[in-house]
Amino acid sequence: MIHESSKWLSENIGYDVQYWDGLKKELNLKFNRPDPFTTQTKFAEFIQQKAGEGSVPFELPKKNQYIGQIPSVQDDFDTFPTKEATQFYTFPTQFNAYGQRTNSGVSIVDWDKVYLRCNREVKDLVMDGAACTKVKVKNGTTNKEEVYAVKKGGKVVLACGSQSPRLLMRTSGLKNEKIGKCVNDHICLPLGIYVVPDVKKAVIGGADAYEAVFGSMAVDTGGVKEVVFLDFFSGELERLLYLVSSLYLCFVPFNSLKRLMGRFPFLFTLLSNSFRIL
Repeated sequence: MIHESSKWLSENIGYDVQYWDGLKKELNLKFNRPDPFTTQTKFAEFIQQKAGEGSVPFELPKKNQYIGQIPSVQDDFDTFPTKEATQFYTFPTQFNAYGQRTNSGVSIVDWDKVYLRCNREVKDLVMDGAACTKVKVKNGTTNKEEVYAVKKGGKVVLACGSQSPRLLMRTSGLKNEKIGKCVNDHICLPLGIYVVPDVKKAVIGGADAYEAVFGSMAVDTGGVKEVVFLDFFSGELERLLYLVSSLYLCFVPFNSLKRLMGRFPFLFTLLSNSFRIL
């Protein structure tokens, strides 16, 4: 995982750099992740070593780019020796030695009592200046509108993927032209396959299925710098195809079919297994 640059957030969303750094620190400390500079697998270290070599070497990670063990994008592209501004980042692995994902989420709320409201569709956020005071939802059972008030000093956490900007764009009082731009449901997966050197095959374990490293580069798209990230997967090809196959479900089905998949889980199972066979 990686955070957006605090400088970019300040210039495009608002508030100052210290504000965004403070939010990152609050969140990252809750993750309580280990130091990625001392917990990398042997093969991840090998990838990092190779990234620092070659005709266009990647700039290797530095401690001052991290807040609470998690990096932020360095977007001062003009200071890099090459126009691609190639960079390399490490992050705390989410996989154990058996290739099981064990650290995928964390609560960012200090829970006292938890009230779940299911079968609700969030329709609108009511703002008072820069603060959200109410959340309007549609009850899927009664087909009626309900309103939940946010107590003073409370927070609303939007964790809706590409639906977060949809809500923000329909919220009156928020005027930010950047909302809704460059939205992706998930990473794109152009697939490059490289044969691992024989001398390194012995050190590849379950935790290497998704390497806790990635590279980035800046691509000029008509005067605008777009940041591209490179993920690394290591292991037996059959196992890796099984690992990434479900990600293609983000792209292939139409939205109407995705909704049906949520209502009828057997459709998800059928499609995901079909991708794995293909």
